Amino acid sequence: MAEGNGHDQDDGMLGLSREQVQALVAGLTKIDAPQLYASVVHVVKTGNDYCLIFQKPRPAVDPSGGLSPICLTEVQAVIAVSPATLKDLSEILRANIANYEREYGEIESVFSLARKRQAAALPPGSDRPN
Repeated sequence: MAEGNGHDQDDGMLGLSREQVQALVAGLTKIDAPQLYASVVHVVKTGNDYCLIFQKPRPAVDPSGGLSPICLTEVQAVIAVSPATLKDLSEILRANIANYEREYGEIESVFSLARKRQAAALPPGSDRPN
């Protein structure tokens, strides 16, 4: 908060006063859409479009009632997009990930680590794996 100018100013909200921020927030409504979590995504080409299939892992129980070492996945959403939309989405995600990694460091996942190992195993001058 900025002090000493006689105004109750919140520097984190575009220089608006607390009252201005409260007035803006009071006029907002929630987006009426489900909020889902997914840690697995598959991209499938379907005719002229692509389907993004978002899933999350779920623990499983074996027939004896014990916890299975294998997780099942539960589909959270299937979203069909055009190739142009998929390309736009990939560019938006690439820029956001680059910004995140500049601030917090490289994101590593099972997929990215496997790709690095695969690329390291290729002879010099070979094409990168798809």
